[in-house]
Amino acid sequence: MPAGSLRMPFVSSALALALLALALLALATGAIAAPPAADETPVQAATRFARAFEKQDFATVRALFAPGAFVSRVALAQSGEPSIHRYSAEDWTADAERNHVFLQDTRLEILDSSTETLEAGAVVSMRYRFSGRAGKRSFVSNGIDTYHLIRIGGGWRVLQYGYIERVDFSETSRR
Repeated sequence: MPAGSLRMPFVSSALALALLALALLALATGAIAAPPAADETPVQAATRFARAFEKQDFATVRALFAPGAFVSRVALAQSGEPSIHRYSAEDWTADAERNHVFLQDTRLEILDSSTETLEAGAVVSMRYRFSGRAGKRSFVSNGIDTYHLIRIGGGWRVLQYGYIERVDFSETSRR
């Protein structure tokens, strides 16, 4: 038996263990999102989505979307007509990931929620207040998130995410 043939299984096993350790580390740190949990309720899945968005954990946001999911946004104006937008989940998440890096000191308060559940589908609505800073301006966004969820592979996934919001800005005081 050649001398190197005994080393090959050890090297392969060590490499496999190292890759497994890296994958577990990435999962623990949020670099790879955990798949939807089978024992999660619809409101827990929606809350996990909202908290991931608050923390700018877009890997988890992406993992919670169902294939072919879409997002609708209604931006209420202080005066005039609201603006209405519709995006694919991929485009919306990529846009949020690019632009939300400029937000600081964000805080999401879930004020109340309601859930209607069918066997393999559910609708969760959450009234919220999202606040923070964008550059030198503070903002407060009051709105309602609505999650249309379906069961895929035993876990709840977001098929349609819709939100209606009004964002108010103010200048941040300098100290």
